[in-house]
Amino acid sequence: MRQVEASVSTEERKELQREQERLLLKMERKGEQIGQLYKHKTQIKKLRKEGNSRQKRGNEVRGTTTVSIRGRSAAVRPGERSQSNLRLLRDMRALQTSLWT
Repeated sequence: MRQVEASVSTEERKELQREQERLLLKMERKGEQIGQLYKHKTQIKKLRKEGNSRQKRGNEVRGTTTVSIRGRSAAVRPGERSQSNLRLLRDMRALQTSLWT
């Protein structure tokens, strides 16, 4: 800054300002790199901590639960619903006729 202010010619002043801008950009890039390294370091710390807690829980008994879903399946094919409705109607009619006799 002092060199820029103390420079007499405009060419020297412009050259020093350009160099100052280049250095500023370089410092900003280094700051971004340091930020990325810090994030990476904290992520590694977190993963190591999770790994250690998993090893400690390794002796525990784990169970699985099975859940059955009633009703329509998520992927219903076209025409499948109408066929099931027809089947239901036929079954109802068969039941009604069996009750009449």
